[in-house]
Order: sequence, then structure tokens, then C-alpha cells
Amino acid sequence: MDGQESVDMGERTGLAHVALGSLEGRIEALTVHGAVAFSIYDSTVNRLTPCECSRETLDLAITHFDKRVSVRGEIRYDARGEVASMKADEVHPLGAGPLPQPKDIRGLFADHKIDTEEWAKFRAGEVGTPLPDGGESGTGSEVER
Repeated sequence: MDGQESVDMGERTGLAHVALGSLEGRIEALTVHGAVAFSIYDSTVNRLTPCECSRETLDLAITHFDKRVSVRGEIRYDARGEVASMKADEVHPLGAGPLPQPKDIRGLFADHKIDTEEWAKFRAGEVGTPLPDGGESGTGSEVER
């Protein structure tokens, strides 16, 4: 297939691109009629995403039905850049509690002066907590460089 055929296929299917990644949401639908699949609902964007999968992956989805999960695999995006569907390879359970709302996390690090470089190292797993007091709030001290 040459590049032009690829573009034509994208225009016919409405898919702009495909990427590996993960989606989070609640498993709300399962099917074995035709294709083996389940759907996850992401309440933060009010979207139900269909996820094609193997029978083994569907068995995991059944185990976590009506629970929050992280689904990894091939995400298909439409021409607007929005998720259209997914070919799911893995299903991992997430915490059962409600998602934090913006008001819950606003000012989370307000008492701390966290250096951007330190935060990046923390996210990469290169250092422990970027907070100068080990995660306790209220010191307001700066991170040592």
C-alpha cells in the first residue's frame, strides 16, 4: 500500500491516525455478537469508547465490569483528533473511589516551591518526593538543587 492509498483509507473510514496509548474509564458494555468487544465510559469527557479485544482481554473486562480501569492498546483517532475506538490489549483496575474534582486538587502544592526540573525527575522515577519535607505540607521551604 502506498501513501496515497493510506490517505484514501483514512478519508473513507474517518480515522486520521492510530497511536499506542491508554484510556481510563468505567467498563459499561460487553459484547460477543460479531466482534468481541467492550466499551469504557470516560465521565470527564462524557464519551463511550468501543474497544475491540481478544477473548482473553474480554475475560479481564468481565472481571472488572462496572469498575474503573485503565485500558492499553492501539487508540484510533478521528479527523478532529478525538478518540474514535480502540484495539485493547490490556485491562488494569484503578481505584474504586470517586475521581478528584478540580476543587479537590487546586492549591495542592501551594505551600511548596517545587522546581520544574525536580518535578520532571520525580515523574521519571529518578528521585523520591519533590517536596522538601517528604510530602508533609506547611513548610513552604524550597527544594534544594
